[in-house]
Amino acid sequence: MLLSGPAVAGDVYHAFLAAWVEKFGSSPPGSYHAHAFDATNILLDAIEAVADEKPNGDVLIGRTRLLDAITATVGFDDITGSLQCSPTGDCATGEAIGVFEIGEDEVNEGHWPPKLIWTPATGLLAENM
Repeated sequence: MLLSGPAVAGDVYHAFLAAWVEKFGSSPPGSYHAHAFDATNILLDAIEAVADEKPNGDVLIGRTRLLDAITATVGFDDITGSLQCSPTGDCATGEAIGVFEIGEDEVNEGHWPPKLIWTPATGLLAENM
């Protein structure tokens, strides 16, 4: 069986995992934790760029300005690669997704994670990388 899912690697990712384990005592609970981390940071950066604090302490975040700030994101280098957001708000790289092969060993013997066989970033089978 083939499965597509996150394929994140590199020094920045490993530092993120180490910091997570140190703070929470275990690995992140979801498969797309690195993607969620990057998305959250893009959103928080955009909020910081457009938020208006009023004299009474209220904070106003205009939806159009927030959308414009997100879609203007270019070269956001973080865990999943260098992100650039489209006019519709899609901020993907294609670098952090892979195709994995699940066979008898993974199903019956619990060998995990499964073998990475292809990534869109390289277009190559893992054994050819």
